[in-house]
This record gives sequence, C-alpha cells and structure tokens, in this order.
Amino acid sequence: MPEEITAYRVFIASPGGLEAEREAFRSAINAHNESDAIERGVIFLPIGWEITPGGIGRPQAIINDEVRRCDYFMLVLHDRWGSAPQAGEGPYTSGSEEEFDIARACHKLGTMREIVVLFKDLDPAQLRDPGPQLSNVLKFREHLEAKRSFLFEVFDELSNFERRLQKHLAGWVRNHEREGRGQAPVEVAPPATAGRPVAGEPVIEVPRDSGSATVQDANALALAGHVTQAERALAQVMAIDQAAAPNDETLDAMVRYGGLQLQKGSHAKAEEVFRQLLEIARERGTRDWEVAALSNLGRLYQAMGRPEEAEANYREALAIREQALGADHPEVAASLTALAEFLASQFRFQEAEPLLRRVLEIQQVPIAS
Repeated sequence: MPEEITAYRVFIASPGGLEAEREAFRSAINAHNESDAIERGVIFLPIGWEITPGGIGRPQAIINDEVRRCDYFMLVLHDRWGSAPQAGEGPYTSGSEEEFDIARACHKLGTMREIVVLFKDLDPAQLRDPGPQLSNVLKFREHLEAKRSFLFEVFDELSNFERRLQKHLAGWVRNHEREGRGQAPVEVAPPATAGRPVAGEPVIEVPRDSGSATVQDANALALAGHVTQAERALAQVMAIDQAAAPNDETLDAMVRYGGLQLQKGSHAKAEEVFRQLLEIARERGTRDWEVAALSNLGRLYQAMGRPEEAEANYREALAIREQALGADHPEVAASLTALAEFLASQFRFQEAEPLLRRVLEIQQVPIAS
C-alpha cells in the first residue's frame, strides 16, 4: 500500500573552506532519512550551491531561486566571508550574505520554516589578527549577538557539527508530527549561551587575587551578550611572549576564555586551553593556577561525559590544596564541594555526604544530628 512522504528541502550556504562540513551535511541528512525520517513519513533533501543545476542567467540568481524553494536554511561560517556575487554591483559583499538575506525574507513571509546559523570556532591566534575575510565574519557574528533576532550555534569539531545538525533534523521531524496532530511547531533552540547573553559568570575556578581591568572588561562584555568581542579581548591578552614567562593576567585570560568555550559547548577548544594552562602552571610552580586548571578540566570532562577523568582531576586539585594549605582551609572546602557535587551527579551520594560534612565543619556551620 502506497505511503505518503513529505519532502522538505534543506539549503546549506557556506563560503569556501568548509568542504568537510558540506559533505557531512549531505551524509548526515541521508543517514537521518534512512534511520528515522522516512519511517515517520518525512524525507529531507540536501541542497547547496555546489549541487544547484546550471541555467541561463546570473549564477547567484539561480542559487537564490533554490533558496526560495527550500523549507529550511542553514548558514555555516568559519574564517572566510566569500566574495561579492557581482564585483562592484549590488549591496552584498558575499554570496552567503545574499542567500541569508533572502532566507530571512522568506522566513518573515512564512515560506521558510526555520533558519539555522552555525559558526565553526576559531583559534585565539585568528582572533588576534583576523584579516579582512575573518573580520567580516566576526562583524556579522557580533551583529547577530547585538540584534538577537537569530540565535546561532558554535561548533569546534566535525562530530560536533554533525550532532547539532542531527538535533535539528530530529526536531524538524517532531514538528512535522506535531503539525499532523494540529499542534504548533516548536523551534529547535540552540544552547543557552549561543547568540544570547551569558547567563551569569562562567562556572570556572579562578584564583582569588586574579582579575586585571582588561580581563574584567572582557567579562562584562560576555555578560552583556557580546561574547565575540569578549573572546577577541581575551585572545589579545592570551598572546604568550615565548621570551618571557606568562604573567597572571595571561593565565587569568586563559581561564576565562576556556570558560566561555565550555559554556558554548566548544569542548575541544576548552580542553586545549585548560591543558595549556596546566602545563604553564606546573612549569612555573604556581599552585593556585595548577588547581584552577585541574578543577576546570574536571568541570569540562564532567560536561563531556568522561566521569573517570573528571573525578581524577577533581581529586588531584583537592590533594594539592590539602597538602599546601592543610585540611581545614577555606580553599580546601571549595575543592571538597566540587568533588562532592560531581559524586552526587553520579548518584554516589554515600561518598558525597562525608565530603559535604567536612565542608560544613570548615565553614563552622552547625550540623544537625
């Protein structure tokens, strides 16, 4: 018996340099069709400029017509902005910009169901010296943060990109089913810190006496929702002079930068920064920064679902503090709390309870019998 299948066209817009992501885009869609979508009466058709058929007329105009025919639109950017569709003509500085503007117009009219914007994360060195192509990308990202009309997501590795795409595909299938039941669709929300103000200080550990004016200004930018500007400011401070030992301001910037990556879900970038911090701290013999690096690696691995590594880092940070400061120091209480919260998250409550009792004793809080 014939079955009715609803086809949705998904357009990916991206400049050069993202060939792996475009290939992953097509592969992920085809895999999702086979594993879930077709079974639920849906098929997604991947569309992009490299597979748009030729025709008579301006090439960009042909691509634009394909955008208008699509149901979903995905813009992916990294360190290239692209070139103008027609040199010296028209208001657009790149083909991707024009395609995004057309998708926005279609979304406003209701003919485009959803727009997804993804940025591939950048190295601090790129942020310090972006050049004209990347400067345009950063300007566009800052514009999205300021306007907050379209939330965006950030990915660091190809597998992260694929997971985010699969999340959207699954959400679009659910919306198809909701509409079939007469319910309103629900937009797939990006992570809480993507394209919107950071909700509070990053959950990181920083030595108490750290915090230069430059780093504090960067924190203020992040809290106000200007995460891209904050990252650029921190990247400038993080520039390490190989001829001189990194100072506390540099290490502080590294912690804050890693914290922003952790919040965004750019786990590979966060791990790279925190591990570099740990190496520097051990070379300098600075206990406070070593503990900060270990504690933040613990938080990172906990977020990544790597509990054994998380616990090892939490315990090492606690041991360093106990050895240096004694068992009853307030900073030891901070490490005990972090470890206890981790153990509780793993449902190891019997192990967490005595640690929390130690915290209360250090803080001289009466314990009910």
